[in-house]
Amino acid sequence: MDRDHDESYAQSESTVAEGVRRVCGDAPAVVRIVADEVAGDLRKSGSRGTAMLSTISALADGTARGAADARAGIGFIAEGFMIGAMRGADETPERTLAVIGHAADSFVKHAHQSGFDAAAAARGLVEGAAAWAGHCALDASAAADAAARGAADAAEDMSPRIGRRVREALLEGLVPGAPTLLETTVPKARS
Repeated sequence: MDRDHDESYAQSESTVAEGVRRVCGDAPAVVRIVADEVAGDLRKSGSRGTAMLSTISALADGTARGAADARAGIGFIAEGFMIGAMRGADETPERTLAVIGHAADSFVKHAHQSGFDAAAAARGLVEGAAAWAGHCALDASAAADAAARGAADAAEDMSPRIGRRVREALLEGLVPGAPTLLETTVPKARS
């Protein structure tokens, strides 16, 4: 999905923006609209493997831009994005974990580029992964861990300061299950 040459990118961005505006802050509706759009676009792309990961990155960009256009909060958008990526990927449990990590990494970066708080995006991504895990034959803790790792890695890539903020937000217990997983799996930021 190339946003410069693919109509579906622009359609995804505008569908997210219009849908979020239409539901006026109804959190479950926001999650559902974003999840449906991302899952549908990912399925329509027909991509698998590496091409699917590229499509997820493009969808992360379109979704974050759509949220910015709608002036929406990023937490529920991120949750819906993660659920949509998991639904649309339709992969084995092992491959779904890779999709979760990549989706979290991509979304945190694009959300930050669109002016959103990376920590709020990370929390939403982890919550979405944990919420949809059972539908993918995954343990909620494993799904949350994959999302937390992807989000923390993306944040650390952007800057050590952002990496610390994301890790701290996840470790504060704001995301059930993530604190113990992150303490043992995500390296602490370098000072």
